[in-house]
Amino acid sequence: MEESWSPASLLPVSLTRLTEALRVWNKQVFGNIFRRKKALISKLRKLEMDNELHNTDRSVSLEDSTRKELEQTLWEEQLLWVQKSRTSWVNEGDRNTGFFHLSTLKRRRFNRIVALRTEDGTWFQDESLLQGMD
Repeated sequence: MEESWSPASLLPVSLTRLTEALRVWNKQVFGNIFRRKKALISKLRKLEMDNELHNTDRSVSLEDSTRKELEQTLWEEQLLWVQKSRTSWVNEGDRNTGFFHLSTLKRRRFNRIVALRTEDGTWFQDESLLQGMD
């Protein structure tokens, strides 16, 4: 990354070089998560079927390591989707768009308190009573 960034270069040129370096790094370190997940699921199914016929210590160990690798890949995929959703928010959330309004309405509905239960187990839904409760 350090090699791609040059303080002597113009900012757009340095950013372009850095972006390309990060893409290469991403491919080398993570590869295609979706392709890797599909391959691991296929491999795991084959190993499970083989283990039903020929259950050896080596085959069980290979199945366990493949299962752990799949779990790691699934975690990476989940992280990718979380990051992508935040990217959407950064790109779309600050603008006065339908995306922004739907996001805030959804959050407002989720966070709204519509009823409270007292210590004796009684539920209150009347808004004027809810405002006065401590």
